[in-house]
Amino acid sequence: MAIDGKPYANYMQGSCVSTYFQKDPWWRLDLRGVYDIISIEIIRRVDCCIYELDGADIRIGDSLENNGNNNPRCAVITVSSSVTMTFNCNKMRGRYVNIFHPGVAKIVQLCELKVYATTQITGDNVALRGVAMQSAPPASAAAAPLMAIDEHPGPSYANETCASVPLQDNPWWQLDLRSIYRITAVSIISNGNSEELNGAEVRIGLRNDTSNQRCAVISISEGQLKYDYQCGVMEGRFVHVVLPGLKKTLTICEVLVYGTVLENVALRGVAFQSSLRTKTSGEASKVIDGRQFETCSKTKDEPGQWVTVDLLVPYNVTLIQLAYLEDCYHSDDVQVDNKSCKAIPSRSQSLVTLDCGGVVGRYVTVMHPEEPPPLCEVEVYSTWENLENIFPQSPLPHVCKGARL
Repeated sequence: MAIDGKPYANYMQGSCVSTYFQKDPWWRLDLRGVYDIISIEIIRRVDCCIYELDGADIRIGDSLENNGNNNPRCAVITVSSSVTMTFNCNKMRGRYVNIFHPGVAKIVQLCELKVYATTQITGDNVALRGVAMQSAPPASAAAAPLMAIDEHPGPSYANETCASVPLQDNPWWQLDLRSIYRITAVSIISNGNSEELNGAEVRIGLRNDTSNQRCAVISISEGQLKYDYQCGVMEGRFVHVVLPGLKKTLTICEVLVYGTVLENVALRGVAFQSSLRTKTSGEASKVIDGRQFETCSKTKDEPGQWVTVDLLVPYNVTLIQLAYLEDCYHSDDVQVDNKSCKAIPSRSQSLVTLDCGGVVGRYVTVMHPEEPPPLCEVEVYSTWENLENIFPQSPLPHVCKGARL
């Protein structure tokens, strides 16, 4: 609640947080990355107990020792008549911001906390590799979704290259990066109209909807057009800009996304399949050649077919992505060493992401219980290689007559 972007100072408005009265209470914000923090702004409660925060420490650092309360101190809070209190932290570096109130029978209550930090964005803008869409058709081609990833921000070009969602409830704009990235920063360029972007949320994740994790809430400042947000490290395929509220128009002139694509460990492996549809097309190696929709594996056109990727060593498999030809229907069971992965809901039937929960395994099998569609790519993503590998480093023999590996 204390980072929801709502400056409400009355507890009854539902936008404040509070611990119980206890010994040494604390509240912590994880920035999901290390920042040089310039200042901290706190909005205290006004309807009651206004001095309960007096004497609390603001602590900043990278350590979680003692729940982060042993990190260096930025300031000691002294409550005054001002509802909004600002504390200069002189570019203290850290990932965690703690409000720590040492003592017996103390409480931490705050209604909003803002962190101001230096933002240095480096690397390539990967948004250009994606596909954009939005919650409602644009009024004209000049306001189409792709205008927000055309590298021509509107304010520099007479506002001619901005994506705009017409008036509706909770409008959104979406970027599908088509691969899974480790995203570190996002930049948003406004057209200067605060009503059409102020309060919008930037959300990043693997789901093809607006429920992904929030990276930032956009707060428009007069005269400022570009807003940079560091997201720590967030893994995702989709970037959404959502403007909550009734009867809103959402306008975005440019979205820039900075990050690196996760390594697809399937490229290191060997692929096999239950059968070949013809002698000359569709061999299993095409599902691990890195060409997402250009080459496809084709088994016999009958139920019970499968494709297996041997990763050669066990991996901690977190995610799998399957690429099919456009508009292919799929109802496949995807397993890592006989443990099934769960498909993440998506509007797309051509690029399917599955959550495997970090299961350790060597063999990734896509089973087709019905007539199989052409499978173009199997991408496997892992957080770490299993160091206690006791399996031989050799692929399975190639079996072509319908038997399961």
